[in-house]
Amino acid sequence: NLLTTDAAGNFLAGDDRVGENPELTSLQTLFVREHNRLAAKFAAADPSLTDEQIFQKARAYVVGEIQSITYNEWLPALLGTQGVTAYRGYDASVNPGISNEFATAGYRLGHSLLVDDIQFLGNDGRSIADGVSLADSFNNPASLKAYGIDPLLKYLASDPTNEVDTKIVDSVRNFLFGAPGGGGLDLAALNIQRGRDHGLADFNTTRTAYGLPKVTSFAQITKNTVMQAKLQSLYGNVDNIDLWVGVLAEDHIPGGSVGPTNRAILVDQFTRLRNGDRFWYQKAFAGKDLADLEGTTFTDLLRRNTALTTVQNNAFYFKVELSGTAFTDLNRNGKRDPGERGLPGISVNLIDADSGETASTTTTNAQGDYRFDASNELRTGRYRVDQVLPADVRQTTPTGKIFAITGGNQFITHADFGSVRIAAPIEPPLPPAPAPRPGTAPRPSSTPPRGGGVGTPPQAAPRGAAPQAASIAPPTPADDGLTLHGVDLNLSPPRPRSRR
Repeated sequence: NLLTTDAAGNFLAGDDRVGENPELTSLQTLFVREHNRLAAKFAAADPSLTDEQIFQKARAYVVGEIQSITYNEWLPALLGTQGVTAYRGYDASVNPGISNEFATAGYRLGHSLLVDDIQFLGNDGRSIADGVSLADSFNNPASLKAYGIDPLLKYLASDPTNEVDTKIVDSVRNFLFGAPGGGGLDLAALNIQRGRDHGLADFNTTRTAYGLPKVTSFAQITKNTVMQAKLQSLYGNVDNIDLWVGVLAEDHIPGGSVGPTNRAILVDQFTRLRNGDRFWYQKAFAGKDLADLEGTTFTDLLRRNTALTTVQNNAFYFKVELSGTAFTDLNRNGKRDPGERGLPGISVNLIDADSGETASTTTTNAQGDYRFDASNELRTGRYRVDQVLPADVRQTTPTGKIFAITGGNQFITHADFGSVRIAAPIEPPLPPAPAPRPGTAPRPSSTPPRGGGVGTPPQAAPRGAAPQAASIAPPTPADDGLTLHGVDLNLSPPRPRSRR
């Protein structure tokens, strides 16, 4: 149930870039399936409709679904609460055309979001095949033909994007559009030169055009002092910054993934696209049809047109958690009882149960709590969690338990560890002594008293320290830089992420 191919085996669609990468092909295939599903529904409901009428009606619905999903799900995920305002109707005076700033700089934020590989996940969130690099996937339909669109779409909904920043993955820095295994183009250099070829104004001039004040220092663009210094060394003056570089370097607005300049560019464009469209879905549809479109999510499309059932309700947010507490198990009963304190400073490893590899490591906070989430490599799959203990400390809770994460919005808590310091191997508890006869004193026990904990832990976090937050750490001096090669800006790739 894939798209038609040409004589060379390449997929065909209305967009001639459909085969640029298999993830893009999967998305276009999904919407073709949705079109065909709707066409069959409309034909069955009204046999008097001609083929052309069926086609146009289904097309209008799919366009409405794309518009609804874009404005009700994707834009809020990107812009937070500072996005496009509510629709107030069609305005014939609004020009919905695409601005040069949007097409040539603002919307190219997506090049920073890319990750460097493609994975194939089953409905249970586990890998069904080895991943491939993005560089080897350009115009290469082999993986999609082998596995279909489901594993690719499941991966897209289960793997967070990279941050919007000045880092670009190697596949589009050195291999863009090249033959698999060969070299290619540098998308970062292309974007900068394209902006100059298109006559884009500099970053500061663009800010004033969108109603924002000019910046007077690099510190007003970003709080990252290393980035400030590199922008200073490359451009010398805040009035010389290329627009695409500037919008990527900006600190993000609260709750959003872009800075204030790119927010202004995006909000302007998407507002005009909607308000100046006389066929906009909220104008073209009414009643139940409009309600159905408004209520359609991207996850709904996946459930209607694939075999996937475990994608979270909002496919644009991937939130998962695996957390617990390391505690002193004073009575060695394998559960935390009142008075048994949490243990700070204990190293905890997240282990991929299928590969045996360590996906991430964290340390318990002042209360003994630990947490893994999407920010420190918790994805879909099967995991176990192990604590690293000194040689004279034994875990009293069961080991080897497997935790399954099949999709987003799964939150596994109370994966706790009990531990106790021992002088000798832990033995089964002794049977209770018989009650003394009346008038006699009990015999003293020969069993030494049990210890009161694991002793002094490694360096503890400050009292009251919060668990690790689900956020992206700021760039480090080693990898967030910019280097000028002639007229091209060399944007270094991000740190490699742990992959299953």
